[in-house]
Amino acid sequence: YLLATPEMKFAFMHEHRQVWKLSVMARVLGVSRQGYHSWAVRQPSKRDMRHRDLRVRIRSIYDQSNGTYGSPRVTSELRQGNFKTDHLSFRSWHAIQLTSFSGRAGSPWHRSEYERGWQLL
Repeated sequence: YLLATPEMKFAFMHEHRQVWKLSVMARVLGVSRQGYHSWAVRQPSKRDMRHRDLRVRIRSIYDQSNGTYGSPRVTSELRQGNFKTDHLSFRSWHAIQLTSFSGRAGSPWHRSEYERGWQLL
C-alpha cells in the first residue's frame, strides 16, 4: 500500500537513488528506468499545483485555529478568501490527515490521562 502507484515508486527511487542503483530499484518495484527518468523531468500539472496550494492554505487555516476548525469551517474560510472550493477541499483535508478537536470544557481533550484511562475500561 505504501508504494501503490508508479508515482510513489518513482518518488521512493528518487529519495534512495544514492543508496541503491536505479536499475535494481526499478526491477524490484516493477517499473521501468525510462519511466523514472520521464517522471523526474516532468513538470507538475496545473491540477497538482492547485492541490498543493489548497493543502498549504488548509494547513495554514488549521494552524491559525490551533486545530479547532474542522473541514466545514476550513471550507468556509477558504470561500471567504475567494478560493474556489469543491470536493477537493474535503479530500485534501483527509489527504493531509488533519483532525480537529473541541475546546469545550469537559471534552475528552480537557480530561486528565487518569480520567481518560478509567473511561476506557
